[in-house]
Amino acid sequence: MHGVSCRKLWMRVALGAIVAVGMGADAAAQVLWRVTAVDSVGGRHTSYVLGTMHTVEPEMLDTLAGMTEALERATVVYGEVDASDMALSSEALACAIAPSDSTLQCLLSPAALDSVCRYVSSFGVDGTETLKVLGRMKPAMLDAFLEVRRSGVSTDVSPDIALQYRARAMGREVRALETAEQQMYMLMSTPIAEQLESLMESVRAPEAAQAASDSLVAAYHRQDLAAIEGLLAREMGQAYAERMLYARNRAWAAMLAPEMRRYSVLVAVGAGHLVGPEGLLALLCKAGYYISPVGGSAPLPEQGK
Repeated sequence: MHGVSCRKLWMRVALGAIVAVGMGADAAAQVLWRVTAVDSVGGRHTSYVLGTMHTVEPEMLDTLAGMTEALERATVVYGEVDASDMALSSEALACAIAPSDSTLQCLLSPAALDSVCRYVSSFGVDGTETLKVLGRMKPAMLDAFLEVRRSGVSTDVSPDIALQYRARAMGREVRALETAEQQMYMLMSTPIAEQLESLMESVRAPEAAQAASDSLVAAYHRQDLAAIEGLLAREMGQAYAERMLYARNRAWAAMLAPEMRRYSVLVAVGAGHLVGPEGLLALLCKAGYYISPVGGSAPLPEQGK
């Protein structure tokens, strides 16, 4: 997608991106999936995997057919991180601070810095004051701040976090697949030059950045994984996908597979982690689980092979 970086799109899909899968239209129009396992004595355990997006309103959960049942049946709810344990260590916070010679004030010309300030101000915040704080940090921090502003969400509570609140209110145990520190290190490990280019793409072409954000959010509201795939697949390099998606999917599948054979689990992760031959659903399928979209019975393509 011209003018919109892979990193920026990846951030919009809740720490995930869609890769080519060749799913049918009916199966693709789902973000909630049923995972069925049979234990060693013939008992059946039904778990669920939900694809989320940070930059949509939490009320999206109420529009998903089968969401109430999934939460009621679940013994344990997994999120990428635990909302009650988001405090970052000093080391994790330090990794977001730019080296003294790599702040925005050092990297950009006065004219370019003024352009950034005006772009930030276009979202109804004080650009000068925002840059005083975020300008000392790596460009990815300001980029993430602007992603939320572009989405237009009116709350800081994303659907995956809202789901954890609901689960705890119902007495469910909530666990995390990763720590907040792990995600911070991952976000900040991209070279600063790449982070800066991602930020400046939006500054140079704000209309294109807004249009891409709007298209992605609209596709998620339609539960249209195929459309999200089309928006992202061309931008996803193999090395980037391995670091941000595939390696994490393998680790999560190894953690979740034995859990799902013992009791019902509800997993909420970025929508992009759901699909593709190295996606979380395909990995669970290969581990012997039956996967089907809630509201339908069509299996993933990998199950029919």
